[in-house]
Amino acid sequence: MIINKDGDNYIIFIYKKYLDDVDIFDYYEINIFFKSIISKLISKYNISGLCKADVYVNDDLGMIIEINNISINSDSLDVKVNIHMGYIFFSEINYINDYNDVYYYKDKYYTIYKDNIDSNVIYKNSLDIINDGIKIK
Repeated sequence: MIINKDGDNYIIFIYKKYLDDVDIFDYYEINIFFKSIISKLISKYNISGLCKADVYVNDDLGMIIEINNISINSDSLDVKVNIHMGYIFFSEINYINDYNDVYYYKDKYYTIYKDNIDSNVIYKNSLDIINDGIKIK
């Protein structure tokens, strides 16, 4: 698990091998899983108040959790979780000859991400890349 902090936003990269024992469709298991992540954030970054969590799940690579600490004027913590299933992660590329599944979107080239997820992965606008972009090959 890798945690990147940007102001009141926290981006957490979790590799698939850490998710093998977690059934994300089981409320009890996902609740325990999120409590462990939030407890790490509380201990390391002292977050509190209202948080919004968007979870982007890729079946092959793992998940990316983006947590936005909306309100920090509270002694308690409340987290609203939105899970986005079946997301495709992309990476921006410069040369299209070396890749398969190349998309052209807003003057940039993208390919489907196949490595371990890290800060170079594009996950939020992957549906825009697929729907509005042009598949070159």
